[in-house]
Amino acid sequence: MSGAFSIENDEKSCNKSHDLDFSSNVYLSSFSPVSTALDCPWLVCEVKIGESCIPGLIDTGAAFSFVDYGLIDKRNIRNCQTLTFNAANSSPLYTVGKVEGSVRVAGEVIRSQFYVAKNLIHNAIIGRDVLKTIRAKIDFKGNLISSDYKKEIASLELKLTGANISTSLGKSQVREVTDLLNRYERVFAKSEWDIGRTDVCKHSIPTGKYLPTAARCYRIPLSLEKHVDSEIEDMLKAGIIRPSKSPWRAPITLPKKKDGSHSFCTDFRILNEKILRDQYPLPEIQQIFAKIAGRRFFTSLDLQKAYWQIEICEEDKEKTAFSPGYGKGIYEYNVMPFGINNAPATCQRLMDSILEDEKNAIAYINDVIILSDDFNSHLKHVARVLKL
Repeated sequence: MSGAFSIENDEKSCNKSHDLDFSSNVYLSSFSPVSTALDCPWLVCEVKIGESCIPGLIDTGAAFSFVDYGLIDKRNIRNCQTLTFNAANSSPLYTVGKVEGSVRVAGEVIRSQFYVAKNLIHNAIIGRDVLKTIRAKIDFKGNLISSDYKKEIASLELKLTGANISTSLGKSQVREVTDLLNRYERVFAKSEWDIGRTDVCKHSIPTGKYLPTAARCYRIPLSLEKHVDSEIEDMLKAGIIRPSKSPWRAPITLPKKKDGSHSFCTDFRILNEKILRDQYPLPEIQQIFAKIAGRRFFTSLDLQKAYWQIEICEEDKEKTAFSPGYGKGIYEYNVMPFGINNAPATCQRLMDSILEDEKNAIAYINDVIILSDDFNSHLKHVARVLKL
């Protein structure tokens, strides 16, 4: 499952530091998610209602603030007119009353009224009513929130609990899963360019006695030149590539994706013909199915741009050189690029070495499957993998 952490419960079916970042999208599902996962971590602050401290999702799209019915003392609920709100996906949100609580955000603690909802998929939602009261200003890029009251700037806590809730997991189980994810949030990528770098291995490009080859560059349509410039700038900033004076050179291609945008790809076909093949075996699908058979709980983890988390041996970096064409310069990869021979073998060898002692985890290149017989054991197995 690309870009997703997934916990699936099928009731009917039979300390190293590797700096490997997992994708931050999270699904809690039973084979099919009930809604679309968020593309980024959520912004969270502290809500206190009675004696309960609850993490509240800051939602600038919500006009009012809400709290989940199952988390509060029912004696504190003040009856009011039953109202129905529409969620972002147009599904109805039914309220049963109001409750008073406090919110701590940007150094401010204010009292606020919360609508109590029975079918809320978050613990609490902090809407514009609270944000307006403290005159909050949110910097989403820097994950900062400021309040005009004290001119104080606080860092927003990033939570990785963007979960699609399934009927197959009980509410307490969902909380245990989200608590686990939050406990290990450091291993999840916060953005597209939040990419780890492992020191366990490096990728080599053995070309034997072959001499360098410079391939002809392909013409870039004028309409896509800005896209190419932007991609190169992003990769330079992230340390994925660096300027090069290499005698090797590959062209780039810009294949169109289903959504109409264009991928930035390096055409390594000529280089690939000269690379000595790494014969490290990949798992066969039947082997994976055999290991999964009979298990009830599964988690899949997808490494964030896994190839880019593996550095290339310094002496081989020049072999990955590419150029978009005249006036665009020439660059080489610092990390293992997509489309190059032996990359799957290098990634598989790395994952096998990391998971060598984990009997409840299987890796297939950049995907990890964790499997267990019961829920409590599964939480422990997931935690063990996230600790690696």
